[in-house]
Amino acid sequence: MKNIGERIRELRVVKGYSQEELADRSGLSVRTIQRIEKGETMPRGNSLQQLGEVLHINIEDLFNERKHIPSTSVMSIRTIYFLVLLGLVLPLGNIIAPLIGWSIHRKGSANFDREGKNIILTQVVYSLCVTSLIIYAVFNKLGNHEDYTFEWLIGLGFILVICNYGLALYSGLKSEGERKIHIPFFKVINDPL
Repeated sequence: MKNIGERIRELRVVKGYSQEELADRSGLSVRTIQRIEKGETMPRGNSLQQLGEVLHINIEDLFNERKHIPSTSVMSIRTIYFLVLLGLVLPLGNIIAPLIGWSIHRKGSANFDREGKNIILTQVVYSLCVTSLIIYAVFNKLGNHEDYTFEWLIGLGFILVICNYGLALYSGLKSEGERKIHIPFFKVINDPL
């Protein structure tokens, strides 16, 4: 039988929150969250209410062992990261494949929906930058410029390709449980809370 701390930890992981994020959202201290999850203390009144609101669960459901907590969408998020790698073999595969995967699973959890949007947005920005760079390099070369601009631009494009797909692979491998690694260096799409 799971105690409340274990159920709160499970819900936190399903939502994709770190202990620090849960503490910030609930107004509790990180140490309090740690103690609750370890079973060292029992959340009471206001703390329980705040945790329930942040985790989107009724307080009664935390005490009801029969109430099923949905499984984490870590594998789905990991799949979206790996789908980005299809861009290596298919033109625009880095956008189309994650878009299809996201559209199938987006209603599973708010964290998956947010993460999927961020991955797709990052791939759109990446594709626009690399395509623009390559078009400029080709037109520069066709203009019979005698400098090394073409080679530098193609080299920069190659570095962007390595960074994008390397980060996608790394993020896919490391995105489990409470450890969250994001491809986007910028966060445009925020949690609606």
